[in-house]
This record gives sequence, C-alpha cells and structure tokens, in this order.
Amino acid sequence: GLLPRGERPNPLREKNAAVNRLLCSWLPRLGQALFLDVSSEFVHSDGAISSQDMFDYLHLTLTGYRTLAKPLSDLLLQILEETPEERRASLV
Repeated sequence: GLLPRGERPNPLREKNAAVNRLLCSWLPRLGQALFLDVSSEFVHSDGAISSQDMFDYLHLTLTGYRTLAKPLSDLLLQILEETPEERRASLV
C-alpha cells in the first residue's frame, strides 16, 4: 500500500488511505495478489510520523526502510512456507 505522508494527519494522508482502501477491495479480484498496508508501523498513537522514519515525512530513512522490511519479510516467509494446498485454500 501507499505509505502515509506528512508529519501530522492531513488531506494528502487521507488520499493515500483512500487509495489503499480501494486497492485492498480490488486486489482479491486479481487472483494471487496480496495487499500489505504498513501504515500503522509509521503512524504513532498521536497521529504523528517520526522524522527518524521519514526525514521529510514522505521519503524513508534507513530506519524507515527497516520498519517497512520487517512486515514484508514476514509475509514473504509465510508465503514461501505455505504448501500449494494451503495457498489454494487461502485464495478461495
């Protein structure tokens, strides 16, 4: 999914969230496509994004890329460990 943007909640962040909702609703129609939304990894409870994750609140820092890589890596490992039968069952 699209990452959130802006130090605090703003209209552009809402647009990104709307695009993510649209993608999430359409991707199942494509068959084996998966949607991974990691927005919650970057937005803190007060709605702020840390400059340690996104130096300009849009582009990732090294820490931000590490934050992004963890859930992506977990998903890829889960997919690689699935048997063909499990993969077919999860698509139904």
